[in-house]
Amino acid sequence: MNIAALLAFASAFFAFALAFSVLWNGRRAAAPVFFSLGMGILGAESIFNALAQNASALGDIYRWEQWRLMTISFLPVAWLAYSLTYGRGNHREFLERWKFALMVFLILPAALAAVSFDDLIVFVKVPASPPVSEHLKLHLGDIGKVINIIFLIGIVLVLMNLERTFRAAVGTMRWRIKFMILGLGVLFIARAYSSTETLLFTAPNLSLQTVDSGALLVACFLIFRSLRREGHFDIDIYPSHTVLQNSLTVMLAGIYLVVIGLFAKVIAWLKPAGHDGEFPIAAFLVLAALVALTVLLLSDRIKLHLSRFVSRHFQRP
Repeated sequence: MNIAALLAFASAFFAFALAFSVLWNGRRAAAPVFFSLGMGILGAESIFNALAQNASALGDIYRWEQWRLMTISFLPVAWLAYSLTYGRGNHREFLERWKFALMVFLILPAALAAVSFDDLIVFVKVPASPPVSEHLKLHLGDIGKVINIIFLIGIVLVLMNLERTFRAAVGTMRWRIKFMILGLGVLFIARAYSSTETLLFTAPNLSLQTVDSGALLVACFLIFRSLRREGHFDIDIYPSHTVLQNSLTVMLAGIYLVVIGLFAKVIAWLKPAGHDGEFPIAAFLVLAALVALTVLLLSDRIKLHLSRFVSRHFQRP
């Protein structure tokens, strides 16, 4: 068994352990249930990822990738529901306002994956060097592309709602949820990166799925650290209903997708010169820069120093 498969199995084990521990501790409220559901789906996806990583035949990889994409179709609704209920004293109001979106995320991707299961991943013949004239390669089918787009939209909405919860929390409440938000942020930012790359190259990439496994493992440790804090699921935060207004997540996601789209055009233009291999590095650097910008924008210490600098040097006496 290779290292990528072991990493995927390890992340699945810790995801299942967190899901089971939350339910075992008697948490039957909405947020813990949705959390356990979401972690369970991530664990199942990691199992299929591990089996694909460990497979040697293209047909086996094809089968496990199909089931992995089928599992992904259930992730947006579980984590969107969790982001709407986590730490929110008025979560019923948010569920009511978002019920149509939740129904769409529940029914649409799962129905597409179930009806057109064979169109999730397809075999494509590509040219090869002599003496072999061509060989088979896995590509996303039309339904697979749609599911990845829905998944990417769901990631942005989940991060947007978690951001709103974090910004509404103060003092001890923020201290309790900090590592949960950080862990899920690491997880879904990595998933946004890999999903964008998969859509741009229209092909499943086992190397990117290894990044996803590593991100899930890191997220599990951060979430475990958060769950150890007393009263973690017993906080009541009341964020504003104007979720889209002044959302840092939406702004950064828009910047990232626009820049990556421009990069894709440039790389396609330079492809005859052999520069297409540099695209994943460029995309990763853009993502890292946006994450660093987010950290700076959310840092209370940076805001304090900036306010002092402006007050000292630019305000009138």
